[in-house]
Amino acid sequence: MSIASADRWLQDPIYRGLLDDVIENPDDDTPRLVMADWLEEHGDQVAQDRARFIRLQVRRAKFSDYSPEAWASRREEARLLRTHRLAWLGRLDRFISKAIFRRGFPDDLVLGVAQFVRNANTLFTLTPVRQLQLLRIAQTKLTMTDLAAIPGMARLRGLSIRNSNLGDERVRELLSTLSMPHLESLDLTGCYLGAQSLEALAQLPVPRLRALSLASNAIVDRVERVTQTVAQRPLQSLNLSFTALDPSAITALANWPGLATLESLNLSGTNMGARAATSLLESPYLGSLETLNLNHCSIRRGGAAALARCSALQRLRVLQLEGNELSEAGLVNLASGPSLTSLEHLDLANNGLNTDEALVALGRWPAFASVRSLRLDHNVIAIQGLRHFLAGEHLGSLTSLSLVGTDLRTGVGSVLAVSPKLSSLAHLNLTYNPLKSVDLEAILNSPNLANLCELLVPPTRWGPELMARLEALTPL
Repeated sequence: MSIASADRWLQDPIYRGLLDDVIENPDDDTPRLVMADWLEEHGDQVAQDRARFIRLQVRRAKFSDYSPEAWASRREEARLLRTHRLAWLGRLDRFISKAIFRRGFPDDLVLGVAQFVRNANTLFTLTPVRQLQLLRIAQTKLTMTDLAAIPGMARLRGLSIRNSNLGDERVRELLSTLSMPHLESLDLTGCYLGAQSLEALAQLPVPRLRALSLASNAIVDRVERVTQTVAQRPLQSLNLSFTALDPSAITALANWPGLATLESLNLSGTNMGARAATSLLESPYLGSLETLNLNHCSIRRGGAAALARCSALQRLRVLQLEGNELSEAGLVNLASGPSLTSLEHLDLANNGLNTDEALVALGRWPAFASVRSLRLDHNVIAIQGLRHFLAGEHLGSLTSLSLVGTDLRTGVGSVLAVSPKLSSLAHLNLTYNPLKSVDLEAILNSPNLANLCELLVPPTRWGPELMARLEALTPL
């Protein structure tokens, strides 16, 4: 049997039955792997590649995002998807704006509200839709009550109306009429929420809700109402970024017992300052956190010291600290404490880490024994400082290193190439640096960097031989 596109597959009754099983059991890997077996046994090369793709994504879901296995898998997945995306999407491609494949199938879809209304009945028969983001919802002539009643909405696990500017009254209308018993994730970023919509959110019958984003809404004077709204729900993820929270609101948040169930907290862009950051990090309710985003919070060295002292963050895997004016003193403070022993990803971009001493402190930090992904973008780094960092006694597990715009000069290639600490590196980003051909050649020829899956460099005319080698390492 020759299978050329998703539309043709749907004509086969066996395939249709297998797909229905995947759709009806979206959390179960078994129907997906059964589908992969059938495609491999009965299809052409397109179908066999699809079987390979399904197995890759199901397997990758079991790995950490920063593991070498995950990087290698993403690379092969991207190659397969670039070749077959249109065939695998079939009819879906006619009315969606974006599709994210997870565990082998497009389950996170972005589309205009008009396209959703016209195609809702078909949409839920083509793929196991778990997450849906609706665009241009503020422009629809439908009432929010009519939208909430569309068949298929009730089976969604995630709903996003982010950046819709829908307004307090219309968000209230939507939330007051939704019936989504399986909803686990709700994204209300940039919706102009107010008292009415927060009240409707408090009454929303979603017992399985675990992730909530209220980002980019002016809720500075409504923090107590927000915490009351979600008080009865054991949230695992809360996004309050760019919500104009002042230091008193951060302190109130620190005293909220609901923090105890959170695995992910995003407070980026709140400009809380060192004192409020210290209040937050002294909260007794942070023990479940695995991801903490404090980008652009102005925590400076005082906040870094509070992070180092915070014994509750033993489970923290992801720490984002971009744009906090840490400087050398802040990094030394951060690296001085015994906590943060489970870190896998650390973002220190744009922090004024411009001295060799700062990089020496970073390389000597015991927490680096577990760090796999590091972002140092937009810190001015000298070659000697990079050399000191790469000689750090606790460095050695990195799979991703981003050095965008760090003003690295000629010689960076050889410094990276000779470091045995980078033998696991799969992703290296050196864009916006004045690299020379000799640097690129050193990196490409290094046996220490043989596991690179992705290499990003400035878009320079490198010559045909280097360009050909670069193409194999360029993200797809």
